[in-house]
Amino acid sequence: MMRPLTREAVQRVIAVTALLFLCVGCVSEREKWEETEQILIAAGFKMQPADTPERQMELATLPPHKLQSQQLRASGTRTMGYVYADPDVCHCVFIGDDKAYQAFAQLSLQKKLADEYREASEMAENAAFNWDMWGPGFWGPPPVVVVHEHVPPPVRH
Repeated sequence: MMRPLTREAVQRVIAVTALLFLCVGCVSEREKWEETEQILIAAGFKMQPADTPERQMELATLPPHKLQSQQLRASGTRTMGYVYADPDVCHCVFIGDDKAYQAFAQLSLQKKLADEYREASEMAENAAFNWDMWGPGFWGPPPVVVVHEHVPPPVRH
């Protein structure tokens, strides 16, 4: 005979389940950030690690995981550039010029289109799969629908 769960046990199960869902979300965010950083590098952005106290302070002032335009100093002159701060994965800042930004935008669009194409292909493959050969699943057999035909009573003369 099984004992009923105590209130504390139920609370622990709920807490563990919530943590699992939270961790799954964190993993997908982290993967998304890493993917963005790979595209930034492929586009020509330069990674600058926050390896000094000054760079760590600068990293802390930037919005995380957002590509933004900013005035930069290059070879003693000020110019417009693009910055992407990552305080979570690499603890670094990615810096690029207008050419790198244009390449990033193009690569991001190509990746988005490729992902959409892959997803559409998977959906088409799943739709074409013959699920009936596996028989009824957990959903059970198809429902039986009985249609009663309305027959009017005979007319008396």
